[in-house]
Amino acid sequence: ALPISASRGADAARGWSRVTWIVADERDVPVGDARRNDAAIARGLDAIDATIARDGRMVRMAPETGATRAVRALTDRLASISTLDLAMLGLGDDGHVASLFPGHPALAADGVAVHLADAPADPPGRMTLTLGVLGGATRRVVVTAGAGKRDAVGALARGADLPVTRWRPTDVILDEAALPDGIDPRLVRRGG
Repeated sequence: ALPISASRGADAARGWSRVTWIVADERDVPVGDARRNDAAIARGLDAIDATIARDGRMVRMAPETGATRAVRALTDRLASISTLDLAMLGLGDDGHVASLFPGHPALAADGVAVHLADAPADPPGRMTLTLGVLGGATRRVVVTAGAGKRDAVGALARGADLPVTRWRPTDVILDEAALPDGIDPRLVRRGG
């Protein structure tokens, strides 16, 4: 869950202290592996508040503990959170968000989280929040950048069957390089 307010100073510090940050997906690789999402997210959160990752406000996934155990532990940890305030996700060049890949059976998973042993990416072992949990967030934002994402952004704009197109509405934030040719300019709001 993320805050609604963007206040500054002491008020902001108190606001961040009430925020729970949840890693949306994790690769099934050893802790400390450079491919893990939790380490990269923790480094980014340190810029906001260096205590977030240390004091339990960052909820990590632990696929390395085994699929059943990891899903159960995350489900128990998130039992008190009925709805995410904000789901902020990246977009893969194949149109996946979190570790929810187009056409993969994990899209139909119920509950809070699902473990994938056969993701169509390296590594194939993954754990992710379900489509229902992410889609049920009060607000959904996809952030992506780079020319390698142009096809995925184009498919998203055309309404292709991607995990993210199952949620309406979803805001998409991208850089100029990721903007495909032929997108109706009325669909694009440029930031300043």
